[in-house]
Amino acid sequence: MHSLVCAALQGHRGYYLPEHLRGRIYKSIVQLSEETCVSFGFHFDDVMRDNIYFDRLTPEMDLKEVHQVIYSTKRNVLSNVKIEESASSHKSTSHSRNSWFSRLMLCVRSPRK
Repeated sequence: MHSLVCAALQGHRGYYLPEHLRGRIYKSIVQLSEETCVSFGFHFDDVMRDNIYFDRLTPEMDLKEVHQVIYSTKRNVLSNVKIEESASSHKSTSHSRNSWFSRLMLCVRSPRK
């Protein structure tokens, strides 16, 4: 994928396949466009501050173990949101301050036990 992004940055468009990939790949299935050149930058500390499972990952884990950590964490967060949702449904029907996303963010940012 990195080679295709670099090719797009060099001005190639359409189903272009760089020469050095042609021995491994028969034809490109990725259409290079202006969107291929868009890049987003994030401050690492900001990303990691909101990463709720990073401290549970170790370099020794294989891909299956990493997926288990990520998806079990997501399940726990979503179940916490559902519990909060049912408790708060009796208090307010307002959707602006009491949205699903704002409750999710409260769960995500709550201290780990």
